Amino acid sequence: MDKNPTDANPIDKTAGERLKLRRTLMGYSQKQLGEAVGVSRLKIGQFEAGKRSIPASLLYKFSDLLKVDIAFFFHEDTASTCTRTRDILSHEALSLMRDYRALDNPEVRTAFARMMERAAQLNKSN
Repeated sequence: MDKNPTDANPIDKTAGERLKLRRTLMGYSQKQLGEAVGVSRLKIGQFEAGKRSIPASLLYKFSDLLKVDIAFFFHEDTASTCTRTRDILSHEALSLMRDYRALDNPEVRTAFARMMERAAQLNKSN
């Protein structure tokens, strides 16, 4: 029986949001991720929306494929994690993270990180 989205378990919701975050950061589409672990794109979408619990065997596959510890999908404070995950998933934030990951030169990465830190400091002072 399918759950009503408003009845989604907070743990399933957090795991799904974190799956989406990491999938997106790694550059996988839902279809590509599903094919890599043997499930449909539709199921990936349901996992990410928190409409379905992710079986432990799939969490293991996801953690291996997405290069994160399985604990990445969980957090003690699920409410604040969900809020932070939604903030991180903004288009601008994802674009910045992808651009940063694409920088191969360590000096350029360091300069980029310092520039972003300085921008954040200037923003706080205003």
